[in-house]
Amino acid sequence: MTAPDILITAAGRGSRLTGVAPMIPKTLMPICTGRSGWPESALARLARQFSDSGAARIWVAVNAHPWFTALPEGGGLRTFRSRPLGEWAAVADCLSVRASDGPLVVVSGDNAFSDADIERFVDALTSDPAGCRVACADVESTSGLTKLELDGGHVVRLHEKPPEGGAGVAKAGLYYFSADALDWAAGWAPRLDRFGEQSMTEMLRALLRNEFELLGHRLSEGFHDIGTPDGLARAIQHLAATSESESFETESFETASRGSRSVAVTSSLRGSEVDHRSLQRKGDPSVNQVAELLASRKILSAVEAAIDAGVLTQIATGPVPTQVLAARLDLDPGPLEALLRVLLWNDLLVRDNGDWRLAPPYDGLLGEHPGKTMLPLLRIESWAHGSHVNGRGIRAALGGEQRPTEIPDDEVGDLAAAMLVGSRSSAPYLARLPELRACRSLADIAGGSGGYALTLTRIHPELSVVVYDRPAMLRHAEKFVAESSSDGRILFVPWNLHTDDVPEHDSALVSHVLHLLPRDQRVELLRRVAAGLPRRGLLLVHDFVYDDPRPGSALAASAVDWLATGAGFALTSDELRAELGEAGFEVDRTTSLPLAGTTLAIARRT
Repeated sequence: MTAPDILITAAGRGSRLTGVAPMIPKTLMPICTGRSGWPESALARLARQFSDSGAARIWVAVNAHPWFTALPEGGGLRTFRSRPLGEWAAVADCLSVRASDGPLVVVSGDNAFSDADIERFVDALTSDPAGCRVACADVESTSGLTKLELDGGHVVRLHEKPPEGGAGVAKAGLYYFSADALDWAAGWAPRLDRFGEQSMTEMLRALLRNEFELLGHRLSEGFHDIGTPDGLARAIQHLAATSESESFETESFETASRGSRSVAVTSSLRGSEVDHRSLQRKGDPSVNQVAELLASRKILSAVEAAIDAGVLTQIATGPVPTQVLAARLDLDPGPLEALLRVLLWNDLLVRDNGDWRLAPPYDGLLGEHPGKTMLPLLRIESWAHGSHVNGRGIRAALGGEQRPTEIPDDEVGDLAAAMLVGSRSSAPYLARLPELRACRSLADIAGGSGGYALTLTRIHPELSVVVYDRPAMLRHAEKFVAESSSDGRILFVPWNLHTDDVPEHDSALVSHVLHLLPRDQRVELLRRVAAGLPRRGLLLVHDFVYDDPRPGSALAASAVDWLATGAGFALTSDELRAELGEAGFEVDRTTSLPLAGTTLAIARRT
């Protein structure tokens, strides 16, 4: 077995350290001197340790702190926004965004370990990947920690923050979950602990109750929790006294530095070694910003060409040299070599002994993995760019031209597949809304792939869902649902978005629909939905909401799509509330889905 994916959780609020570091995320605080003589942060230390142990892909769950937006990505390192709701919430969010299956190592960014203990932990699970593992260590006091009871090396009971304290074995914030355990956990309705969080301890208890093997892995050199002032001080003192002098070496994560976007945070993550491209951007910001915009468009054109020619699909099947690839696809080897080099320079490919292969994380994102690959989305984006999401299309929209709401039938298959992938990051949030517990019949309006219906019926065994959409889309939705062994609680009804009434249900979901329509059509659709619901019937509206989106973000860019169609959709939360009110709904609350970059409005028919 090769080394599994690694998840470093760094999305906590840092409330226990606010008096020490009010402006700096605790995981980016220096805790020791690195080999180069520069400070090394806790996050950099963990990333280096797992990279040295052979990890090909390292995920970092981060919060909204601005420093995290500039963490270097590329090579095997990738960040994603997670909810600050405990360690298991970060794991659940990671499962939603990573495209590959397989086991996962989870490590708390609050903790520091020795290089040797990390190496031994990875060696143990790669040699015997069965079951799950919990790293632990003997401590003088378990007060404030989770105490483990072990029997023959197996964890049999967990006591979170025992009031009596005392010496014992404590879990160390380092875990390994097998693929089958993660598959089971994906459908687990998380229980909140007494602190209102989805704690790791609760998940471990749930695994034990369901007879998953949980092995204790004793650390030889213990661990240090840097999440409190006393713990941070002890960690710094201990690491200063050891002879390790570990640092985040330039060579160990050179590929990760390629994508860095901030001198300040790159310095924190890698000591004080500054990426030369970040320094170049210091010259003339306006010129460089324009250059980066133009470069992004050119790189995406190269990616689209590689997809259209079948290059990435072929490489995803296994390493291949240029000449062989050219022969398979009937392409000219010279221009093909140049294209492959462009993709190499932009971290999409790597080259080993003349063979090309996809670089992490694209090996999971761009392979042919049903329900997970991003290839259909890229093909749809390429079609849209050639059709209307371009300068000419936007200019036509400014003159009043409106595009048809529905894409051509020959593009529907890719749209359905892309929607299925997209539902993985947001459907779990919707399914766990408490308002859905009393619902028995839900109308999924323009339900697309059926991805939301699958998740909703899996979590709510009393719920039936009817997916309403055009026949061309329903053919793909029925196929996806049939492949997932649905129990018959999902039905499909051919339906016209613009004219058909909505039959009676006690609840309705309108996900990624409103942005397709101009204002008058949005309100008219919502009125038809209201007519099918009883008084106080539940409506879930899931869509993009533009409350001052971050410059350069995917959310800010998404508005270009709706501008080019002529819908002009760029609603704020208040504007969405007003349109729902005009259609006969009252909004109870709204909540953001950070991983999807979207907003969910929970409303009731008045």
